[in-house]
Amino acid sequence: MNRLKELWAQVSGNLKPQIDPYHYKSYISLIRPKSITDSQVTLEVPNQRYVDWLGSTYLELLSGEFSTLSGHPLKVVLVARNNGGGEPPAARTSPYNPKYTFESFVVGRGNSTAYAAAQAVAERPGQIYNPLFIYAGVGLGKTHILHAIGQESFNSRRELRTAYVTSEEFTNEFIEAIRYDRSSDLRTKYRNLDILLIDDLQFLAGKEATLEELFHTFNTLYNNSKQIVFTSDRPPAEIKLDERLVTRFEWGLVIDIQPPDIETRIAIIKAKAENDGIHLPEEVVDLIAQRVRTNIRTIEGAILRLSAFSAISEQPISAKMAREVLSNILGREAPRVSIGAIQRVVCDHFEVALGELLSKTRNAAVVFPRQVAMYLARNLTDAKLHEIGLQFGGRDHSTVIHSYNKIRDAVEKDPDTAALVSKLERIATAGGE
Repeated sequence: MNRLKELWAQVSGNLKPQIDPYHYKSYISLIRPKSITDSQVTLEVPNQRYVDWLGSTYLELLSGEFSTLSGHPLKVVLVARNNGGGEPPAARTSPYNPKYTFESFVVGRGNSTAYAAAQAVAERPGQIYNPLFIYAGVGLGKTHILHAIGQESFNSRRELRTAYVTSEEFTNEFIEAIRYDRSSDLRTKYRNLDILLIDDLQFLAGKEATLEELFHTFNTLYNNSKQIVFTSDRPPAEIKLDERLVTRFEWGLVIDIQPPDIETRIAIIKAKAENDGIHLPEEVVDLIAQRVRTNIRTIEGAILRLSAFSAISEQPISAKMAREVLSNILGREAPRVSIGAIQRVVCDHFEVALGELLSKTRNAAVVFPRQVAMYLARNLTDAKLHEIGLQFGGRDHSTVIHSYNKIRDAVEKDPDTAALVSKLERIATAGGE
């Protein structure tokens, strides 16, 4: 019996770094070694429910550890200590940020498709949109969506093994596994998951050994119909990745999140203020929405800063306070893009002369680029509708509205148009005046 206890101590010690901490504490730690023969180990667990769950989840891993340490194959048999119907422990703490749920995600035109795809993946992991690859600029909700998928799976199907990891964390784990000769532990951890969520994939660019490990992990999970979700700040083709990985990403759904339009920004500001119990006058909401255009985190930070200043100064939030307290944020955001910069970006891409873009021509080769430029001007600048029209050859505001609606509808319905507009937005905001 002492031999079995010593063997179990080694096995359970080896399992600890490979298994979800909750599973280890609530299931593995409750196992008691009962008997051993030359071919079989019998382990005792609290009741039949533990037998069923551990048998379907960790039996193979247990058998492998016992066989490795004993030097010959050992079959593991699980038996219940009693026939009671007690439930295995249910009080499990979610590893996901409780603020990042589908319910708290503000849906707008720029993110509705990504949101719907993420919900579908959470409801039917491995069966639809696998892999799912979401790309967007900083602060547009990629991490929120990953946590929402994990949170939904955790709440509705706790038997699923899920993991959220940033690319930096994955790289560090890979390096540590090689350093301490525990590569098999790393593979066991990630290749036995039901859902793998990897954030900020772009940081793996050029890391050939880590990408090789990810490639094989991807293959194992995909071949077993397990769900994989990636996020990045750019599409797969624009990241320095192994071509084999890029091809595999395209097996599923690649979709972007665009910067929120002004209506969505207003909704985000109001939702954040309401959730935090902060009263924001409409003019403050409009000021933030007009001036902070591309980063939701900056919007949230602005609201929190106003709230803190209001509490400290014991003054109600006002537009005057917002301009003073948020001067560095509003000043940083305001000059990012000009209509002229947008026009140059669009003309360069479509190879259209600026004179043609501003002319009255109805040639289809010019009309579409002009509409795209007006759409971008509406989303990326503070200019009023009539001001945009003036800079597009003196057109009136109704023409701007028509162009905006035309491209907005195309973005919602056509992934190619959505990708094109997102690309031009990134170019304009990166190099705009």
